[in-house]
Amino acid sequence: MKASALKKTFIAVASLAFFVLAPLGVRSCLFLEGDWITCRLDTSEGEIQARIYPAKAPLTAANFLRYVDSGLYNGTTFFRVVTADNQPHDKVKIKVVQGGDVDERKCFPPVAHETTKMTSLKHEDGTISMARDKPGTATSSFFICIGRQPELDFGGRRNTDGQGFAAFGRVVAGMDVVRRITKMDLENQRLRSPVVIHSIIRLDKPNQMEGVFGKGYKGEPNDIWEALRLSASRMGLKDFVILFALMALIGWLTWRGFGPGKFAGREKGSANLGWENAGPGLRLMATIFAMALWALIFILLAS
Repeated sequence: MKASALKKTFIAVASLAFFVLAPLGVRSCLFLEGDWITCRLDTSEGEIQARIYPAKAPLTAANFLRYVDSGLYNGTTFFRVVTADNQPHDKVKIKVVQGGDVDERKCFPPVAHETTKMTSLKHEDGTISMARDKPGTATSSFFICIGRQPELDFGGRRNTDGQGFAAFGRVVAGMDVVRRITKMDLENQRLRSPVVIHSIIRLDKPNQMEGVFGKGYKGEPNDIWEALRLSASRMGLKDFVILFALMALIGWLTWRGFGPGKFAGREKGSANLGWENAGPGLRLMATIFAMALWALIFILLAS
């Protein structure tokens, strides 16, 4: 087989792999954590954004979202902070912020206990988990971990039953707000001035993420990444295939120097003289920029 034929075969195989594998690879990287639902907690100390994982913790996530959708968390508080300094009688120390106590007369029935062994969700920094007494008694109250808390996982020593707590989500923006709460005035483990949770809502659309698209942006830098991932989560595999096909077309046109000048019928030697003489490094940067810009526009429009 001639070298030119080998080259064409290689290009054909590489192109096929790009169209088939690249969309699958990018989508799997975007969703290593599985499917999630993004919620925004609007508090008197600032905004917190969290991911809830119904696929991994279906019972616990559904319980939390039931309180969210019914509006029962609105007007509740973060009322408790547990640190190493205020647990004199506990051999195993933890650090968490607890909130979401709903009037017991309005609470739904307790949810069955989902251990971290069942869900594979560990108590890491920012993990959201249900507060409980005995297993199967959790209702509305939840807590947010400050730092890694392995003693709250299944088999941990915080509870004598060894069942741990039921993790179901994690904070993805606003941990600065959570840490600020830990520094507020306490009486034992109770906040002297509880932090009001004005509302907790689902964010079904990217433009609901006020930290990115609204006025007075005070969020964290990864809010932008979260908005893109929220947009991408609304795209199907077919959308990703179309995206990569168009990215490949735009990349090829950019690399070859096809622009308004060429499509207008200008002479190759005049309008595109500079691009024809451009080095491969400059072409590569321009190609990557054009493809990335198109991908950004497509993802936001597709949502």
